Amino acid sequence: MLYDGQGNVSPEASTTVVADTVAPPTIKPVTSDDTTVKGTGVNGATVTLTIGGTDYTGTVSGGEYSITIPKQSAGTVISATESLNGKTSTSVNATVTQGSVAAPTINGVKSDDTTVKGRGIPGATVTVTIAGQERTATVNAAGDYSVTIPAQAVGTEITAKQTLNGKTSDSVSTTVTQGTVAVPTIDTVTTDDTTLKGSGINGATVTVKVGSQEYTATVGQDGKYSITIPKQAFGTAITAKQMLNGQTSSEANATVTQGAVTAPAINTVTADDTAVKGTGTKGATVKLTIGSETYTGTVDNDGNYSITIPKQPKDTVISATQTLNGKTSSPSTTTVQAGMAATTINSLTTDSTTASGTAEPNATIVIKNQAGTQLATGRVGSDGVYSVTIAKQASGAVVTATATKDGKTSSASTTVTRDSIDPTTLDTLTADSTTASGTAEPNATIVIKNAAGTTLGTGTVGSDGKYSITIPKQAAGTVVTATATKDGKSANASTTVAAGQGIAATTLGALTNNSTTASGTGEPNATIVIKAGSTTLATGTIGSDGKYSLTIPKQAEGTVVTATATKDGKTSSASVTVSKQAAGTIAITAPYYVGYDAGIKATVSGDATKVYLLVGDTKYTTVPVNGSFEYYAKDKITSTTQNAYLVALDASGKELSRAKVTLKDGNLLRGTVTPQDYIIGGGNYITGAYTGAVTKVAVSVNGTVYPSVPVTGAGALQYYVKDKITDKTDIVKLIGYNSEGTQIAIAPVTVHGSDALTGALTANPTNFVISTDSYVKGTYTGNVKTVSLVVNGVESAKVGVVDGTTWQYYAKGKILNPSDTVSVKGYNVAGTLVSTVDLTVTQNPVGQSTLTPEAFKLKTDSFVKGTFTGSVRYVALKVGDVTYPKVGVVDATNWQYYAKDKITNTTAAVSILGYDSTGTKIAESTVTVNPENASSLTADTYKLGDGNVTGAYTGEVKYVAVKVNTNSYGKVPVADDGTYKYYIKDKVSSKDDVVTVYGYDATGAVVAQKVVTIDPGVAPTMTVNDFVIGTSKEVTGTYTGGIKYVAIKVGDSSYSKVPVADDGTYKYYAKDKITNAATKVIVQGYNAVGLALEKEVTVR
Repeated sequence: MLYDGQGNVSPEASTTVVADTVAPPTIKPVTSDDTTVKGTGVNGATVTLTIGGTDYTGTVSGGEYSITIPKQSAGTVISATESLNGKTSTSVNATVTQGSVAAPTINGVKSDDTTVKGRGIPGATVTVTIAGQERTATVNAAGDYSVTIPAQAVGTEITAKQTLNGKTSDSVSTTVTQGTVAVPTIDTVTTDDTTLKGSGINGATVTVKVGSQEYTATVGQDGKYSITIPKQAFGTAITAKQMLNGQTSSEANATVTQGAVTAPAINTVTADDTAVKGTGTKGATVKLTIGSETYTGTVDNDGNYSITIPKQPKDTVISATQTLNGKTSSPSTTTVQAGMAATTINSLTTDSTTASGTAEPNATIVIKNQAGTQLATGRVGSDGVYSVTIAKQASGAVVTATATKDGKTSSASTTVTRDSIDPTTLDTLTADSTTASGTAEPNATIVIKNAAGTTLGTGTVGSDGKYSITIPKQAAGTVVTATATKDGKSANASTTVAAGQGIAATTLGALTNNSTTASGTGEPNATIVIKAGSTTLATGTIGSDGKYSLTIPKQAEGTVVTATATKDGKTSSASVTVSKQAAGTIAITAPYYVGYDAGIKATVSGDATKVYLLVGDTKYTTVPVNGSFEYYAKDKITSTTQNAYLVALDASGKELSRAKVTLKDGNLLRGTVTPQDYIIGGGNYITGAYTGAVTKVAVSVNGTVYPSVPVTGAGALQYYVKDKITDKTDIVKLIGYNSEGTQIAIAPVTVHGSDALTGALTANPTNFVISTDSYVKGTYTGNVKTVSLVVNGVESAKVGVVDGTTWQYYAKGKILNPSDTVSVKGYNVAGTLVSTVDLTVTQNPVGQSTLTPEAFKLKTDSFVKGTFTGSVRYVALKVGDVTYPKVGVVDATNWQYYAKDKITNTTAAVSILGYDSTGTKIAESTVTVNPENASSLTADTYKLGDGNVTGAYTGEVKYVAVKVNTNSYGKVPVADDGTYKYYIKDKVSSKDDVVTVYGYDATGAVVAQKVVTIDPGVAPTMTVNDFVIGTSKEVTGTYTGGIKYVAIKVGDSSYSKVPVADDGTYKYYAKDKITNAATKVIVQGYNAVGLALEKEVTVR
C-alpha cells in the first residue's frame, strides 16, 4: 500500500515474480538395458528428451522426472531440455553406456573341426577358451562369429564369452564330440595268410568282413590291429570299417591275392612218350620247357595234367612250372629215360597182300584192322625191317602194326586206299528215251553229255552202284557218254542213240480273237499245218530246235484251231479254242509324296482286276482291285529318284496297262505355323513362326480367307490384319501353304481386346540416393511404352522407355529429401496406366560410408588421422561430451583433425564423426588413445614340427597374433606371467617360411612385433635294403631325424603312407607291388610337415 502526505492510503496491488531463465535438467546414467530416462529438474517443468531426432516428454514432480524410451544402443546421445512458463533451458547431453551383455551361442564342435562358430551381438568380441588357451574373433553384422582352432580331442570343453563396449557376458560351454572317422587301412592279404592286419585310430573298434564272416579287433596304441582268419581263396572280398565314440567310418576294400604256388610234380618220361603227365594245383597252368620250346596245359579238377609233346631223345631235361592267379611256382625237372624204336607201316591199297615197314629189331610184330582182328604176326628182322602177308582190305580200312619187346610197345597205322573206281556202264538209248541209266562206283558223281560236250543231266550214283538220270530226247545217231567221278578218279561209258518209235508231241499256244500268229513246239524239222476245222490257215516246217511260229488270220471267239506236225509218216497234233482279247486301263490320280503318303492313289477300268507295283526291277505283291483304290507303298518307295509303275492285269494275270507314278518329296507336305496372340490396337500384324515347307501364309477371319503372302524368312512370319480383325470375338486362323500352293498347316489365333495390353515395372535399384544418383532405373515386361516420375504426388512428364526391356527417368533435381514419396508409373501404347512401382529415398548410400581412425599416441601425436569410404566430406572430433567444429577431409580417402589440445588423457571417450556434403552425419568411429608405455616381444627359436611358437612380452601387450608369409591369423591373449604361446604347427611347413609375432594392447593397437627364427631340426636320413623278387616281401631300411612315415612309388604308381617303427627302422609290404626288376622303385620318407626325402630301391 502507498500513503500520500495527507494520510491517504492507496488500494492494495500484487504480482508474481517470474524467473528470467530456466536451469537445465540433469540426466542420470543410461545403459543399453534401460527403458526409462530419469533425472532432476524444476517442479512443474516439462522435460523434453531428444534421441536421434525423436522427442520424448515428461513432467518434473518432486524435483525428479522419469520418461519411458525404447532401449538404445551404447554410444547413443540423449539431449534434454526443460520448459517452464514459456522459457526453455539450454540442453544437456548424456551418452548411453553398455548394459549387460548376453552370452553368445556355440555351435556343436566335432573332433575334426578347426573352427568354433556361433552367434553373438554384432560388433562384440567373442573369446573362446580351450584348455586355458584363449582365441578371439569379432561378431559380424549378421550376428555370426568364427574362431580358428586346432582340432580337439573328444570330450574337450570349450567355453565362450563376448565383450561389447567394455561389458563382458557370462560364459557358455560345449564339449567336443566325435567327428568324421577316417577309413582304416588293410594290409595285403594272400591265400597263405591266417592273419589280417592294418592300421586305424588308437582305441577304435575295427570290424572286418571276409566273405560273409565278420571279425572285430581294437586298434592298439601303435595305431595297428591284427585279426586271425582262416586261409582265404583268391579274389575273396574284404571290407574294414572302424568305430570310435559312436561314429563309424566308411569302408576300406581289399581283395585276397595269390600266395606262394608250389612246383608241380612230373611223372617219368621215356623216349617213346608223346605226353608229359603229372600232378599240380587245381586250375593252375602248367608250363613245360624243353630246350627252347614250351608247352602248356591246365591241371584238372582231380589235380592231374597231361601235355602233348614230340618224342624226346634219352637224357633230355624237361622242366615244369605252374602259374595260378598271376603267381608262378619254382621249376621242377625230370630227365627223359630210354625207349624203343618207333614203328612204321608202309601204305596199303585195296590190292595189297603184304604189310611191311620198320620197327624195333627182333621185336614181335602184329598187324590188326580197326575192328581189332589180327591179320598177321611175325618178327622184325635184326635190321629193323619187317614184311608179313595179309588178306586184301577194303578201301578206308585202318590197319595198325604194333611192335612189342621187353614189355614195351610201339605202334603205327595206315588207311587203305583204292587204285581205281568201279567201271561205269550206260544202258541203250533211243530217240524216244528221256532217261539215261546204268551202273558205276557207288556214291560217285555221274554226268551225262552228248558228243558236242553239252551236259544232258547230272546226279549221284546210288549206294547200290546204280543211277538213273532224266535227259531230253536225243536224235538217232547221237553219241551219249556217262562219266562217274569219285575221290579224284573217274570211269566212263558211251552209247549211240538208236531210232525211236514216234515223233515229239506237238503244242499250240493260246489264241485270242486278235491273234495273228500261231506258235508252239513239235518234232524238229517236221511239217506243221494250222487248221480251223477243215480250213487250212497256215503251213510251215518246225525248226531244228523244235519250235515254230506261223502267221494266221484273226479267228472268231470260240473257234477251235489245230496244229498238226508230220515226219517220217508219223503225226502229232494239238488244239486250242480262240478266246476274247481282254482290255483295261489304269490311271494314277495323285502324285505320290515320298516319306509322307502311305499309298498310291489310282483307278482301273475294263477287264483290269489286279495290279502290282514295279519299283525299278523289283515287282511287289499283286492285289485285287476295283475302281478307285490305294496301293500301300510307304516301305517300297523311299526316294524321288526311283522309277515306279502300277501294272494292271486281267483275271488270267495278263498285263493290260501300266502307269508311271509321279514322285515328289514328302517334306513338301510337312510344316507348321505358330501364331502369337493378337491384341486389337496393339499392332498391325499377326506375327509368329513357321517350320518345314511353309512358304506363304494367309488368314481366315470368320470364314473369309484372305490372299496368301510370302513368309518373312528365317522361321518368322507376319500378316497385316489391322483392317480385318475388329472384335476379340472374331474367329481367326493362320494358314500355311507350300511352294505348290497346297495348304499344309493351319492354327487358331487367340484374339484379345485392347484391355490385354498389360505390363509391369520393376525398379532396380529400389532406392534412390540423393547424394550420388541421377536416374531412377529399372526393367519392364509386357506392353510398357512410356514412364513418368511422381514425387510427393506431383507427376512429371512421360518419357519413352530405353529399349525392349529397360527404362530410366532423370530425377536429379526432382527428388530432394529422404522423406520424399517417390513412385514411377508405366503406360501402354494406348496411353493407359498399366503399372506403378514405389522407390525409397536415402541421402547417402546405405552402409557405404565408413571412418577408420589410427590410434592416437597421447604423448607424441598432434592429429587424429585416418581414412574414409563413401560420401564423407567433413569430419568433427568428439571428446567426452564435447563435439568440436567440422573440418574438410584431406583428399579422396584421408582425413585428419588437430587434437593436441583436445585429447589430454586416456580416460575420456574419443570418437570421430563423418558428415556428407549436406552436413548430415553419416558415420562415426571410436578413436583409440595409446598411452605409449614401452612394450616389447621376444620369440624363442621355433623347431619345425613343434606345436607352438613361444616367447615373452613387456609393457602393454595383451594379445599376440602371427603372420606366416602373407597370411595373418587371429589374436590370442597372453599369459599373466609375461609369456605367450601361439599354435602354428598347421601354419608353418618349411624352414623358409617367414613368421612374425605381433603384440597388441587392450585397444587392439600393435605395440610390438618380432620375427621368429625357424630351426629345421636334425636333417633326416634313410637307408634302404635290396629287394629280391620272389624272396623279399617288404621294402626295409633305417631312418634318422624327423621321419614319421614311409611310402613307396613303383613306376608311376604311388602307394599310401605307413608309420615307421620307434626303433629307427621301417618296412613296407611290397611283394604284390614289385614284380619287375626293370621298374624303378622309390621309398619316400615323410616328416611332420610333408615329404622330406626319397631313396631308390635296388631290385633284383
